[in-house]
Amino acid sequence: MPTSTRQFDANFVATRARGGHLCLVVHDDLDLRLRLAGLVRRAAPGLDSDTVTRAGFDSLPHERLAAYMAVLLIIEFRLPLGEEPLAQLERLRRHSARIPVLVFARGGDERSAARSMKAGASDYWPIHSVDIPELSSALRSLLDPAATFDSVRATDS
Repeated sequence: MPTSTRQFDANFVATRARGGHLCLVVHDDLDLRLRLAGLVRRAAPGLDSDTVTRAGFDSLPHERLAAYMAVLLIIEFRLPLGEEPLAQLERLRRHSARIPVLVFARGGDERSAARSMKAGASDYWPIHSVDIPELSSALRSLLDPAATFDSVRATDS
């Protein structure tokens, strides 16, 4: 769960009231979640982030998830035998297929990237080499899909 559910709810309500965009960063390590939230702030200054543990994420109602413009999953690909690293992504896809999911991998490789994309990830980065301009472009396309469509259309002409 988040550090404080009440604080998490207050942040969520405050951001929604301001009309801001909100994404959700998911991982058990608070420091890693906060570092990724910081990268998101640098890449897309108009985007706020909530952070939550994997267990907290699993307990969020699907209606609540629908209010986020994206979920940023930090996935550990070197899990103990028997644990499936992409289980949360697959569950999210089954219940909330429309929410873009960006995967940030620890211990992944090209095969992990391919498996993530096949499982429904919108994008994939090794966590240790996130490129801010590239992340900015990906997040901008989520914030304003029409602008992305217009820029693609302009380059096709």
